[in-house]
Amino acid sequence: MVSSLDSSLSLNSAMPQKPLPGKRSSLSAACRLIVVALCLFATSLPASDLADLYQATVPVADRTDVQRDAAMETGLSLVLQKLTGVQAAQIGPMVQGASLSAQRALISYRYLDDDAAASAILLSYDPRTVERIAAELGLPYWGTQRPLALVWLALDDGGRRLLNAEDQPVGPAVQQRARERGIPLLLPLLDLEDLDAMTPAVVWMQDHVVLQRASARYAVTLIGAIHIRSNPLGGAGASWTVIIGDHTSRGTVEALDVAEAAVRAVDAMADAMFAEYARRPQAGPDRSYEVTISGLRRLEHYQAVAQQLESLDGVVTVRPARFVSDSVTFQISYFGTAEDLRKRLLLERTFIASEPDRVSASSVGDSGQRLHFVTVP
Repeated sequence: MVSSLDSSLSLNSAMPQKPLPGKRSSLSAACRLIVVALCLFATSLPASDLADLYQATVPVADRTDVQRDAAMETGLSLVLQKLTGVQAAQIGPMVQGASLSAQRALISYRYLDDDAAASAILLSYDPRTVERIAAELGLPYWGTQRPLALVWLALDDGGRRLLNAEDQPVGPAVQQRARERGIPLLLPLLDLEDLDAMTPAVVWMQDHVVLQRASARYAVTLIGAIHIRSNPLGGAGASWTVIIGDHTSRGTVEALDVAEAAVRAVDAMADAMFAEYARRPQAGPDRSYEVTISGLRRLEHYQAVAQQLESLDGVVTVRPARFVSDSVTFQISYFGTAEDLRKRLLLERTFIASEPDRVSASSVGDSGQRLHFVTVP
């Protein structure tokens, strides 16, 4: 059944029938202070919930069925790229052979132009169907709750300088690629406080201590740095680093120009993040783990933690098993490994791993592990 509301069409994903075609600003000092406050408030959140992960915008030449059907598969590949970390070019041929089609996964679409010669179409896909497709294809999967990453940019093109979101062409290119990869990314404001704490030389050297100290005001989970250099004889390159929890990933890339070098660095950083947080589909049913949370001294604190655990990606059920003093042991049914669950909990910033946080004797499910955390007051 197909229904139309305004210029958007909603599709019943359970029915295979084909849908019908549907139809740098200047701020005052006071406004800038408000923007700074809002940015810092947003970055204090433990993770970003990205609803648009299941949406894709695809260019089309017209509103014909042929163009729309091709856009459905392209859009699904772009959505899977954001959710699995695998490049869309690799996913495309896999999607064509999947038993769950792009049409069945699509729930709505909308042309972005009013005239008949549309230039783009916005497609929205059903999260559960997309996750089933990812599992069918054997792809890793990273849900909507993702840590915010702060990335420092420095450009060396004969003179070293820090870059912000508005600095062409690098700033917009970095943000666009982060959106395409599904990475919540924030570039520093580069106000007086930032410029006092950070220099291009620090980004170039990628000094972890200074990077973490300069980033503390943003209260982010991930901290990255990209140093881009323009080569005098042509081309460009970039070195990148990203601090993920208690370890660091780093590397270098080469490209034709500085914007492309920055984009390739973002790709490499995104790959490192997916390697850390994406979970592989597990054979058989979900698994059961015991997670002990200490520091729960009030009933409302316990209730908040229980609700937080229930909301996590991959968690099927949460049940309290034991209460001892200010500690509660929850039995959690989870779609993934114990290590996946441990990493997912550490994303929340309200939990700190306590010893032993990896291995101790347990007869829960097949895991043979208990996880231990302390809440942050």
